[in-house]
Amino acid sequence: MKRIFARALCAISLAGFGSSASAVPIHFDFTGSITGAMGSYANSGLEGTAISGGFYFETDGLTQLADPWSSSMQYDDTNPPGAFAYLNFGTHNINFPIHPESNEFFMAFRDYCSGSLCIEPYYADAIELYAGSSTVPFEIWSAPGFVGSFSLSRMTVTAIGGDFLDWEQAVPTDLVTLPLPTSYFGNPPLFGGYSEQVFTCAGGGGCNVPVNNGVGFNIDSVTRVSGARDVPEPDSLLLFAMALLALPFIRRRRAA
Repeated sequence: MKRIFARALCAISLAGFGSSASAVPIHFDFTGSITGAMGSYANSGLEGTAISGGFYFETDGLTQLADPWSSSMQYDDTNPPGAFAYLNFGTHNINFPIHPESNEFFMAFRDYCSGSLCIEPYYADAIELYAGSSTVPFEIWSAPGFVGSFSLSRMTVTAIGGDFLDWEQAVPTDLVTLPLPTSYFGNPPLFGGYSEQVFTCAGGGGCNVPVNNGVGFNIDSVTRVSGARDVPEPDSLLLFAMALLALPFIRRRRAA
């Protein structure tokens, strides 16, 4: 009886282990140079120096948020697992999540030109990447009347140019396949920023910002990589572990 149970358990476990959820991991890495600095970074000679960074996410962790009023499609992850963004400049190596209390990643495909406001050819489509980390959840500190202090670290990257995307049809993997814009009214089409802020809020009177540090940068090169991989379901992992525990019973019966 034990032998039959153990074999059945092994078969179920291995079958379950083969069943998996599909996830596409995407890396977006960049290099560039710092164009400006503020706060504690302002007098440290950073302007013109090299900067590198990137974002990481998996497509199955994103939630789609369509907002037709703003002509945008946003994919949001309000609880990214593990590291999801990084930034290196000077002697600073910054990795998200920074604060354990509240973290968010989102990617948005936007069209800032709408209807009669458009004059062809226009330069209005954009991709935005955002990483945020706060000591107080967004839904709490953004509520009217919030009283208290919190720290907020943010990194953004924007690619803006001509009519290079269809925001209504955009999907996360387009970040890898879309050709990025090469000009924006003669300005660099790829740029970003990083900030470290502390807010002190007194309710209806708004918030003071006693700490406001950050850098702005242009992006010179981008590396985009995607690849599908199978992620075992938690139940499958449990069944696989049970199967491993059952193996000694099978061996013992065969020896006997």
